[in-house]
Amino acid sequence: MVAMNDSEDPARCTGVRHVIPQAVRLESFYRRLINNIGIQSQRVVFSESVIEDYIPHHLLRRSLLADPALVALLKVIPCHVALGGVEDFPFRIDATGLVLLSPVCLENIHVLAVAARWALEACFQRERITDVGTSVLALLRYGMGLLESVPVHSQKAFLGLLPQPLRRDLWDERAAPWSPGVLAWIADRMGVVIPAHAESLAKADLHELTWPVEKILVAGGDGRLALDPDTCLNRYGVPPRPRPEAVHFSSSTASAISEHGLMFCELLRRDLVCWSDRDDIALTRLRTQSVRALGLELLTLLQLHPEEADVAISPSGTDAELLTVAIARQGGECGPLVNIIVSPEESGSGVKLAGSGCFFDEWSALGTPVCKGEPLWPEGPIPLVDVPIRDHSGQPRSLEVIDAEFLQQGRQALEQGCRVLAHVLITSKTGLSAPSLVAVDALVALDPQRVDVVVDACQTRTSFEELGNLVRKGWMIQVTGSKFLTGPPFSGALIVPAALRQRAGRVGETLVEHPEVGHPLDWSCGWSECLPESSAPSAGFGPIFRWLPALLEAELLIHLTEEFRHAAFVRFREAILRAVADNRYILPIQMGEGAVTDDADSFARLSILSFQVLGSRADGCLEPLSERSCRKLFEYLNRDMSAWLPGLGLADQTLARTQAHLGQPVTLSGTQAITALRLVLGARFFNAIGYLHGLAREAMLQSEIADARRAMAKVGLLAANWWRLESEEKRYE
Repeated sequence: MVAMNDSEDPARCTGVRHVIPQAVRLESFYRRLINNIGIQSQRVVFSESVIEDYIPHHLLRRSLLADPALVALLKVIPCHVALGGVEDFPFRIDATGLVLLSPVCLENIHVLAVAARWALEACFQRERITDVGTSVLALLRYGMGLLESVPVHSQKAFLGLLPQPLRRDLWDERAAPWSPGVLAWIADRMGVVIPAHAESLAKADLHELTWPVEKILVAGGDGRLALDPDTCLNRYGVPPRPRPEAVHFSSSTASAISEHGLMFCELLRRDLVCWSDRDDIALTRLRTQSVRALGLELLTLLQLHPEEADVAISPSGTDAELLTVAIARQGGECGPLVNIIVSPEESGSGVKLAGSGCFFDEWSALGTPVCKGEPLWPEGPIPLVDVPIRDHSGQPRSLEVIDAEFLQQGRQALEQGCRVLAHVLITSKTGLSAPSLVAVDALVALDPQRVDVVVDACQTRTSFEELGNLVRKGWMIQVTGSKFLTGPPFSGALIVPAALRQRAGRVGETLVEHPEVGHPLDWSCGWSECLPESSAPSAGFGPIFRWLPALLEAELLIHLTEEFRHAAFVRFREAILRAVADNRYILPIQMGEGAVTDDADSFARLSILSFQVLGSRADGCLEPLSERSCRKLFEYLNRDMSAWLPGLGLADQTLARTQAHLGQPVTLSGTQAITALRLVLGARFFNAIGYLHGLAREAMLQSEIADARRAMAKVGLLAANWWRLESEEKRYE
């Protein structure tokens, strides 16, 4: 057993323990960020004891804190809240500023959460009111956004508590201008009076920051961010809000936002709203400054100076690939471009299309419909060479073999008069990396003017310093905040060496012609000053808000010692491997030999536990689940399945109810179809443990191990009853 004691406490200094809570460090980071944006914030993070003072009624406080989003938000936007009367539905702010919540809200947690969040926003609007009409409209829009973010059955429950005429005008006709009755009703709830003939009600231009933060978090992206109206989850099983009721080991795919992530996103939204009202700072300028501040934080994380590199924020890692291709296309007039990618299917589902210069989804990040697979540029799809990272049986190929093929393909393209965009994959979906840096250097040496290199580090499972050093070699770097850093999906960025600034003008023309690829406003200073103005809309604030929680986790992570992280990782992995060895329905997929060491390659390779699932047939025989079955299993793991498996014992019923979110299934390349699920560690695992001390730290580590064991046990339970689940599924079809 590896010891986990306070000697590994990152806050311990010269034998004296200086406790620095997460909230203090994150608040310091946040203030630095908004100072770089050019604004200020007077808000602070409150403790839960302060929340008791603001919500003294025990039942009401307990009910409010049952909602994970309110747990986060009440720490930064406290209002005095009390129970009101039935007639106060959903809320009312009285003459003293006290928030009254109707007791009928207590019957449904979603209804209560909508009412409380709507009331908190009403208090915020009252604090900063400059135009009553505009504030009333903004509050109405906010409330509708809240309703859209809860399951359909809770929407109906909420609306059913309103008088029918009001329900019709408020919800059924919400796309049209609201009626005077609706405006008067919400003004009454807010405790204000709308001036007669308020012209602002007809001409108010409401920007996206008037939406709830959950709605902003899914804005400015493609169809992968769309939410199922019944579950409020996207296609990867993730909501745009905290989800503490679930077990999360899914950071190779997507993670739900943390409570502190949502809290600071709400702080940012409110601070930007306050400053967007000032005459001397336009909303577009605020967004530009926000992009530059995020870019500066990313460069700092990679230990780079702003003069060494530039940053482009993108809606996702796949969008970053499109942008990479756009830059490589402008490498000169010395022949067509060939893109060499190592196993794009182990990087992202849309990478092969994006690497070919084609649309990879039915919707662009601008919210416009596009034709998936259609080339963006007139020369048609860019030739793409796929160097497999696995052999025909799905096993990892040796690095020497991959290097040889990579060099041969690159040499052949150069001999044919082409330019080359060469990809280095650092950590695939299953933890593999290739080619070697030596092989890439050898390819570049053949013709440095005709070879561009980009590092696909979208999993971000390697040293930040190492990534910075690769930029200094002149290589582009693709990163995301939504994998290892456990920010919400999706957030991407492309780090571009300063030497490529000479291409900014030509790339800018591409961005003007094809705004779906990127926008000049998405760049940090070095490029943005060289890019032309564009009238096309940007991707909005969504990518910025999705990056913030990821950078918060990175800020916490870099202050934890390597010794602690290694010790926690070893303890966790050894415990899970023992659990897997005892589970006859799980077959681990080897990712390479060797013990867990301190090097980055070891962590990248072993922090993703890939495994095949053997499902039981009715006759008791076991057989590997197909890709389709694994996708169903992925969904079943993430929801309560107790109703599908009647007759289970108490322990198994509890297990069936567990919501376990793992890494999405990935089918390994090769002639033999092998589909793997993944149990994955992310930054939040280390941060949740590392800022505790003594027995609290040990308790958290043991709890994380227990959660992972529960997740794997549920895999076994569902696999053992797979024949029953298949029969039950046919009943539901």
